[in-house]
Amino acid sequence: MKKFMADLKTLMWQNFIMLFLAGCINAFGVTAFLAPVKLYDSGISGTSIRFLRLHLSL
Repeated sequence: MKKFMADLKTLMWQNFIMLFLAGCINAFGVTAFLAPVKLYDSGISGTSIRFLRLHLSL
C-alpha cells in the first residue's frame, strides 16, 4: 500500500508538471500567433480573448 501511495504521488507531480508546460505552450501560442492577427482560440481562452476585445472597444 505504501508503494502504491508513493507511485501515486509521483504520478500526480508528473501530471502537474506536464499540464503546467502545456498551459505555458498554449499561452505562448495564443499570445504570439493568434492575438496579434485578431483570431480566437476555442474554449475558455478564446472566450476570454473575445471578452477582452469587447471590453477594450467600449
